[in-house]
Amino acid sequence: PWPWGQHSVKHGAARALMVVSDVEAVCRSEAQRVLTHLRGNRKFGSLSRGWRELPEGSPIRQLSEWRCGSQASPAALLEPVLRIVRSPEFAGPSTYVALEAAHAVLAALCESLPASAVDAATAGILAEVSNAVCECVFEETHAQMDEAAAMQMIAVLGLCTTAPVGADAAAFPAVDRARAFAKVLSLWEHYRQTHVLRAFAQSTLQRMLDAACADLFAHSEFLRFVLSRMLAEVEQGIPVERTVLYLRCLQRLTTHPAARQWSVAQSPQARLFQEVVPMVLLRISDKLGTNITVLSLLLPIVNRICWLCVDHWVQAAGAGENGHTSCLGALQVEALLSSVYLRILTQAAAPLQSNDSTGLSMTLEEGSELLVVLLEGLSDLLEVDTVRTVWLSFDADWRRPALLEQVIQCIADLFRDTPSTERQLPAHIVHLSTTVLSRVVAAFDASAAPAAGASVNTIESAAEMELVRQQWRRRETVLEFMAKLEESPKKARAALEKSGLMDFVPLPAPPCGTSSSSSPGEGAPEEWVAKLTWVFRCLNHVVPYAAMGEFFGQPKDDSKQAFAAFVETFDMGAANLDEALREFLQAFRLPGEAQQIDRVLQAFGETYYRKHIEYCQSSDQQGAGFLKSADAAYTLAFSCIMLNVDQHNPKLKKRMVLNDFLRNNRSCNEGEDYPKEVLTEIFENLRTNEIKTPSSGSLMESVSPARIQDFMHLIRKGYRDNALASLRDTPSAYVRGFLERMGERVRTALEYALAMDVGANSDALQGLEQLWHLTLRHKSPEADSVAEGLFFFGTEVFHETQRAVAVGRAAACLRALFRTALGCVEGMSTRQLHMMVYLTVQFALYGFLDRTLPPNEPKIAKLLRIPSLVVDPPTGAVYNFLRKISTAPFKMLSYAEDTGSSAAPAPSPRPVPTSSPPGSASEAETAAAQSPQDSDPSPARDEQQPLLEQQQQQRQQLEEALS
Repeated sequence: PWPWGQHSVKHGAARALMVVSDVEAVCRSEAQRVLTHLRGNRKFGSLSRGWRELPEGSPIRQLSEWRCGSQASPAALLEPVLRIVRSPEFAGPSTYVALEAAHAVLAALCESLPASAVDAATAGILAEVSNAVCECVFEETHAQMDEAAAMQMIAVLGLCTTAPVGADAAAFPAVDRARAFAKVLSLWEHYRQTHVLRAFAQSTLQRMLDAACADLFAHSEFLRFVLSRMLAEVEQGIPVERTVLYLRCLQRLTTHPAARQWSVAQSPQARLFQEVVPMVLLRISDKLGTNITVLSLLLPIVNRICWLCVDHWVQAAGAGENGHTSCLGALQVEALLSSVYLRILTQAAAPLQSNDSTGLSMTLEEGSELLVVLLEGLSDLLEVDTVRTVWLSFDADWRRPALLEQVIQCIADLFRDTPSTERQLPAHIVHLSTTVLSRVVAAFDASAAPAAGASVNTIESAAEMELVRQQWRRRETVLEFMAKLEESPKKARAALEKSGLMDFVPLPAPPCGTSSSSSPGEGAPEEWVAKLTWVFRCLNHVVPYAAMGEFFGQPKDDSKQAFAAFVETFDMGAANLDEALREFLQAFRLPGEAQQIDRVLQAFGETYYRKHIEYCQSSDQQGAGFLKSADAAYTLAFSCIMLNVDQHNPKLKKRMVLNDFLRNNRSCNEGEDYPKEVLTEIFENLRTNEIKTPSSGSLMESVSPARIQDFMHLIRKGYRDNALASLRDTPSAYVRGFLERMGERVRTALEYALAMDVGANSDALQGLEQLWHLTLRHKSPEADSVAEGLFFFGTEVFHETQRAVAVGRAAACLRALFRTALGCVEGMSTRQLHMMVYLTVQFALYGFLDRTLPPNEPKIAKLLRIPSLVVDPPTGAVYNFLRKISTAPFKMLSYAEDTGSSAAPAPSPRPVPTSSPPGSASEAETAAAQSPQDSDPSPARDEQQPLLEQQQQQRQQLEEALS
């Protein structure tokens, strides 16, 4: 920002000591330079005549009069300078000199002010100069000088619009600032080949937004104009380079230090951050989200908004306060994660999960590039507080979609759905996927651990765990109800009452500002009506829109009551009819039959007419609106539907024009015509912006501005919850819930990734180690499976046929096993202890046999090729060898929890990932398992009990050797 006021001077007595003030000195210098340049111009300058002989409108005469005058004010000097700027008669060099002079005068004028903000007079001068530059048109004669003049125009506009005006913002109105922004944008668009100019224009646009964000109360209208322009252009379709420019501006806007304040403020100005900025990002994602350049700029802004949401609610919870539900919260996080990350992640993964790319929207290479950018964005987004907040607010809340589970499932599907081993995932995608999964596990592993020796299975923890499971059961109940509704829409009430939803769905109060009755003159709606309406409006992510429209279109009383209560939840009184209809049709899908559509629009027309009349009367508008009756509203709504189909049906060749639309609606307003300006506006809105109804309520689909506005209305009225939950002091139940719900999927994905990563260069091993540590701390049954995975890869060091690089992976897995076991040995199960004992004995046998027996001994060579006993039952050479030494090691390796049982059950073979590289543990163990020498049946129990003397003698020999 410009250092306003750093060089200010004191007024009064100090000024009397100056011969010429600083501002006057700058003005005289610039006047002399402009005069010299103009006298050198043959068209305007001439030495044969004095300046008094020139016409009164001549810039040379005006500048000369200013220099000879006694009152050399900056405003008087700027008048002839701005005349040069506005006049198309001057070429680029003259315009450049005039613009440079204006810039120098304005800078000196602002620096001389004693306060940090300019006064009203200076603000008026800034507005005048800005308007003059916006009107600047000069004759292009020299390419380099023309570009220099354009850059000077950008500099002057940047200086004018970034000056802090404070309380005198009215002297420089928002419309003039908007003109300046549009002018800089047009210069950026015009000079496509001048990269330096375009970079300077981009920097100036960012500084304009900086100044607006620093004082949003004074510049909210200007910022609203900028964001509205962005949104309108994105809807119509703009080039990638212009989208990149807008994203750079939004990036600066959201990362400004004041953005944190405005994101949680309760004011109309703050809604720009809470509604419009996320909406622009969602529309850009929908239009150009699969472009690599756009996506790389879009994701950091999405992450920033999500972090602001989480920070606000975490800080509010830490301070014991309730956050404001109308600020950034659950709606913005759900919309951005669903519509940006999950939607594009699904599209990008499709080519990697399919053998045939026919019909896909992108190629394999394009999908891989998108995946890299998306996974990098996810690894940045998933900070500790973000992961915990998303898990608690969405996955552990039946009212919202399980976002974290969906993200993990998308990543796990990358490994599970790989078509064949011939086309494995690129190594970079494997590494980034494991990084994302490891960050999720680390977020829960960083939670407060139980005290040493304390059990997490307390009554309080069990009760909390039951609450978490209850949330999952309720979500399943909701999904079952939606399946029945989709199967038979006409029986929605019966399905609701039988589903069990009536027991836990809240009975909502009607949104403030709406009627509490389903229709005028009636009482409050029945309980099932109110609860079904809440389900349709707040559980939109699982509602089948087509089935809901089919139910509303039925002629039964149940459908009429439910639809009347449904329409009451919309805030449509202040909106135009086409805007209200657009918002209304974002919440469900119109039925297919004409009679059903007629019933739906009839109810809409009645509600809109009543609310529109109430709004007009409450706002003291004359005439109480243009509609004469509810039938007039219904007729116009039906006409809008017909116009929307006519304008956007690709099968129609001849389309309706404005005069046709006006003629079709004559005398439909109780014998009168609708106002022409109203019909004209409706026609243009529907012609340029089609009303599209989403196929479902999930925010993974296209999210329109009308839909976000509808949700925000419900939030502000208290009908929909926008709060985010933060992790409490006792998180063991929630961590155990995460392990129970997603532990197996995370483990399987990390094991597949580790099988592909022979060198253990990714974060797969780190993630498995953290997951094992987490499962041990919270006594999760998944701990045995995680330990088996590490044990599976660690035993590669005992295989004879393997690649040398796999030894590094095996050694790293063994280090992770022993490192975790040393810290959590008390929490390890018998199965895990058996694995550790086997590894210890295996290492001991290697050293003992290498020193005592010849290396070509067949049994020794076979023993060294035997894989881990987790894969193969304890039979063959290993079994016989250990039986001869002692029965104690065999009992430990048998995995028998009950040592007194008659026979030790053999463990089932561990499934081998299909994508294991050649030479890995899976290949070696599979070969060993198929060896005929290892298929000997286990001996009978009577042969497993040698004599006591022989046991003692062999045990002594083993102890001597191991010592």
